[in-house]
Formats: sequence, C-alpha cells, structure tokens
Amino acid sequence: MSSRSIRRRRCPLCRTVTSRSGSRLPSSTISTRVIPEPRLIPVEPALRARVLEYLQTVLMVSSEQKGAWYMHWVHEGMKGVERILERHGSGAWCFGDAPTFADCCLIPQMANAQRMGCDLAAYPRSVAVYEHALTHPAFEAAKPQNQPDFVTA
Repeated sequence: MSSRSIRRRRCPLCRTVTSRSGSRLPSSTISTRVIPEPRLIPVEPALRARVLEYLQTVLMVSSEQKGAWYMHWVHEGMKGVERILERHGSGAWCFGDAPTFADCCLIPQMANAQRMGCDLAAYPRSVAVYEHALTHPAFEAAKPQNQPDFVTA
C-alpha cells in the first residue's frame, strides 16, 4: 500500500501528530506504539473510574448529577461521530465493509454509553455499526465481561 493510498483512506475521526522524523501518526494510537510502558490505562477497575469518582467524592455531585454530566458528554461526542459517519461512512462498518480502527474506537464508547443508560436513538448510523459489530467474533471476544480481569460492579 502506497503512502498516497494511506492518506486517501485516513480516518476522519483520527487526528494526527507529526513525529520528529516527519512521520504522521494517529494521536489516539501514539501511546500504544511509542510508550507501551507504563500503562496509560490503569489495570485496577477502581482507578479506571477516577473521573466519575472525582465527581462524587471531591465535587460532591449526586448520582443523578453524575449521570447527567456523563450523558451530556456522550451526546456531545456522539453528535460529531454521527455527522462524520453520515457524510463519510458506508457499509456495515464505520467506513466500509470491514472493521477499521474507527470501529475499534466507536464500539467501546457505544457500550459504555448503553451501560450508563444513555439514549442513543439520535445516532442511528452509530447504533447500526455497534449492533453489527456485536455479531463479529473479535468484538464479542473483546467485550469487558469476556476478559479475565472483569469485575462486576
């Protein structure tokens, strides 16, 4: 695959960063490619929930306020995703008939939004991609509840 075809197929959801050598890397993957250790996402479930915990313990927001805060930011992000998918997306996946990195980013966001009770009816293209992904063995295997370190709340 030539660099021209890579540029043409660049995901509109991903921002890029130019490295010292002049290479352009998707910013969302830099941490996993350039600095694999220490982990940027904590292993312990309690540490992964730091922001939501901060809202309740430091800012003293109620569970209802925390839910409203979460839903607000989910909807802010999903509006942009849906616009991009409506303009540039096609096929069963975000950008065609095979999963891409965009799908790997969208699916966990959709799962978290559902887990937190967000109404996703306003994002039909995203919901369709999510539902399709759930039929794929790799996405099924990647579900949090299918991981050896999964902890039920």
